[in-house]
Amino acid sequence: MVDRDVVIAKINSIQKCLKRIKEITKLDPKSLENLDTEEIVILNLQRAIQSSIDLAAHIVADEGWGVPRELRENFDLLSQKKVLFVFLINMPLND
Repeated sequence: MVDRDVVIAKINSIQKCLKRIKEITKLDPKSLENLDTEEIVILNLQRAIQSSIDLAAHIVADEGWGVPRELRENFDLLSQKKVLFVFLINMPLND
């Protein structure tokens, strides 16, 4: 059974990182011309990606869907099981 607290923590982490990127850049690509802004974006993207990987691996392992040989296989399994699709259609578009 998937640990709800782990899922919530990972989703919150991803949302926090994406919110920080939006705040610092105002979604303006020209903001990346500033080195500090670029580094903040890179750090938060890395954190969001790692949390996504952790979340996918957690779900796959807890559901007993096998042991992927590569990280991307976690996402393949989530897609095959329709978990990724359900998550995406339920994801809010606004903050």
